[in-house]
Amino acid sequence: MAGISLCACAATAAHDPYGDWVGTLVQDQGEDCPVDDPSFMQIRPHHMIFVPGTGALILRGIPKKSRQFYHATLTLKDARGQPYPMVFTAQPRGKFFYGLYGTPDCRAHITLHRP
Repeated sequence: MAGISLCACAATAAHDPYGDWVGTLVQDQGEDCPVDDPSFMQIRPHHMIFVPGTGALILRGIPKKSRQFYHATLTLKDARGQPYPMVFTAQPRGKFFYGLYGTPDCRAHITLHRP
């Protein structure tokens, strides 16, 4: 009787980036980083979102799986009417995504995993 080997191996983030990812931002510089609540990233074949600190702001982008490039942005206006850019980039490493989040007031990094 031949034995069947089942692999419980999880796909790497680079091979299968699509789906939901969660993690908590860790402040590197500045102030007002949304570090108290989990952040959320969702990647689909033709769009992606990043929600810092599960807040109301949604950064949007178009994933580039072939280049392993994941980038989302949102530009608001500050109280003086000046642009206030919010930028998120992520790269897969093993079973996780490692990302950087930045605004004019905050720089933070994050490790994202599947929920």
